[in-house]
Amino acid sequence: MIKLNYFSLVYGIEAALPLLRDSADPHIIGMSSMAAFHGLPLGEAYSASKAAALNLLQGLRADLKNEGLAVSVVCPGFVDTPLTAKHQFHMPFLMGPEKAAKIIVKGIIKKKAEIAFPKIMILGLKSLNFLPSALVSYLLNKAKNKAQQSD
Repeated sequence: MIKLNYFSLVYGIEAALPLLRDSADPHIIGMSSMAAFHGLPLGEAYSASKAAALNLLQGLRADLKNEGLAVSVVCPGFVDTPLTAKHQFHMPFLMGPEKAAKIIVKGIIKKKAEIAFPKIMILGLKSLNFLPSALVSYLLNKAKNKAQQSD
């Protein structure tokens, strides 16, 4: 997970950065996930790798701002793809790929710092960081058990 979701991003940016610095309108766009906003049960390694990608891109955004280099991070929720079709758990707010692509393209055109969707799910995950850890663990465990029962 770390090699695919983090180091591939690091190596790609490292290779492209000299060219981007010479570009008229440079823009780095990196893929993370809604899972980056909080560690999720049954997806610990995935959440960690996507959090690393998110942190990398956030740091680069600040570091490269004075060079006029925009950095956007894409953090989608569940998108209906052949990969997600293999999941054996409930995926709330599952979105079609066409709708997800439109949201991403719109965010890229606006050079948004963070392109995260669906908003309700992102807000929920981000708000977990403001709750006591014991309560978050309880809520996530309860959600995991509910999802496993619905399968």
